Amino acid sequence: MSTPAAVRVTGYHLVAFRRLWRATFSTAFFTPLFYLTALGLGLGSLIDQNPSAGASLDGVSYAAFIGPGLLAATGMSIGGLDSTWPVLASMKWSRTFYAMTATPVRAADVVIGHMLWMTARLFLAVGAFAAVMMLFADTRTLGTWMAVPAGVLTGLAFAGPTFAWACTVDNTGTSFASYQRFVVMPMFLFSGTFFSVSLLPAPLEVLAWLTPLFHGVSLCRGIALGGTPLWQQVVHVTFLAALAIAGTLIGRRTLASRLYA
Repeated sequence: MSTPAAVRVTGYHLVAFRRLWRATFSTAFFTPLFYLTALGLGLGSLIDQNPSAGASLDGVSYAAFIGPGLLAATGMSIGGLDSTWPVLASMKWSRTFYAMTATPVRAADVVIGHMLWMTARLFLAVGAFAAVMMLFADTRTLGTWMAVPAGVLTGLAFAGPTFAWACTVDNTGTSFASYQRFVVMPMFLFSGTFFSVSLLPAPLEVLAWLTPLFHGVSLCRGIALGGTPLWQQVVHVTFLAALAIAGTLIGRRTLASRLYA
């Protein structure tokens, strides 16, 4: 029985990852360690001393509050970053995608293979973050592990649309840098990772509700800490899954247009 073409594409990514896994795993360990130590314990010790802070932190410590948010943000970071420069490189410099589609592999297989690889990549990164959270008393819960798939889904919600867009980029200028600076970073800061969006001015709060990271953070936090109604979790999952699926479908078209032009 032959291996599906999309799985072969995923296999290529796994082989290529063998050269990078050491640096990747060291980053996956130290980044959450520094975030949780500096913000969760350092800044958090000051915030927890403020009696009025409890209402906006769902009645938990600041470390417990930002932990699931950072878990979701890790998914966003990996999903967005690994679907920009690597995708452009595979079309413009190494031309790996052209080599793949010179075989019976189709553009659709390349996109699906990329998304399968991103799923594995995200499980490694988000899982590593959850493992580091186990080192801290306030985040050492079963809910942290249960939130890992939600963090992966958050990453896929970014990976799909980002891949579809990256297939249309034809320069090495400021496109990806601007994406990180004006899309990813504002969401990281204002979508509920570090504080409740209810503290934002009303127009910005509404805008935050429309961002995929808000849904990812809310989903991860609701699973990790509990207390979130089921219907809200369904809304978050539906929103994120719709983005991932739509990005994959559009990516099939944009990649095919790029490769077969």
